[in-house]
Amino acid sequence: MVGTVDQDGKFHPNGLSVSSHEREKDYEFIFLSVKSKIHELFNICYKPGTLVADCAPAITNGFRDAHHKEVSNDDDELAIYTDFIRVYDWAHVNRNIRDELKHIRDKVQKEEVMADISKLQLSKSKQIFEAALKLFMIKWKSFDDEGIDKFIDSFKKDYVNYLYFFLFVPI
Repeated sequence: MVGTVDQDGKFHPNGLSVSSHEREKDYEFIFLSVKSKIHELFNICYKPGTLVADCAPAITNGFRDAHHKEVSNDDDELAIYTDFIRVYDWAHVNRNIRDELKHIRDKVQKEEVMADISKLQLSKSKQIFEAALKLFMIKWKSFDDEGIDKFIDSFKKDYVNYLYFFLFVPI
């Protein structure tokens, strides 16, 4: 499903695609189709600056290639990519993080870590998110627990380094 998110965070679907594969080229085709139709109907050069989707790299790369690839000539190897914000949708992040909590043995600590992450995703700005994240990291690194350390390292590598990945709750 392809759609847009308005200023109030409400998702508006505007396309549906069925594919037997989930490859970069499949997603690029979907995004280019939407872009082409918007141009045809409204004479607008559609170049969204933010992608909200699950964690699949094929979606990110297809979006990038459809909207943020500038080729200086016919040689694809010389492609230059412009920036865009990549936001992971909370439902997928939440599910994946819960799976990663297996590193933490203590059940109460698992629930507390998840509660803290759930609060992080409610941040109203990038600045608030970054400040809260810093406090989150300090708090959980202070436990000097191998399982917590392993989870935090994985969390940081897989999610945090992709900007503020869950500031939007699009539904």
